[in-house]
Amino acid sequence: MSDLVDQLGELASDDAGRLEYAHELAVSAFTNSVARRMADLGVSQADLARRLGVSRARVSHLLQHKASPTLRTMVEVANALGCDIIPAVTPRNSQPGVEDVGGRIQDLLAHLLGRVEGGVARHEGGAGGVGAGVPGADVGVADDH
Repeated sequence: MSDLVDQLGELASDDAGRLEYAHELAVSAFTNSVARRMADLGVSQADLARRLGVSRARVSHLLQHKASPTLRTMVEVANALGCDIIPAVTPRNSQPGVEDVGGRIQDLLAHLLGRVEGGVARHEGGAGGVGAGVPGADVGVADDH
């Protein structure tokens, strides 16, 4: 396992790797917040698909992080869940960020390994995507209430 951590650390040691990591973390944070909102509202993947006018498979791909949503898709999903998207740019020194990619990757891997070893299963509508419960893996999908 340490080989994987070393490989990921090397990937994140260059600018392109850091940007890719930041992108993946942002997409993961979005899908996790969508899954939490769905769970809070009791909305299934099929329900969300109907609200969006897309297939359940499309929603499943989005929630499983198999697709990278456009900003338009993010706004449509948030709207379907009675929320707004709050895009923000924050200085890296104001929160854990891309500058500590190696540590963040190790935290994420430790979290994921703990879930796998602990037998935690993903379920429809759950917030079990990559980055769930990892500091810095939340984004602004704001409840409009």
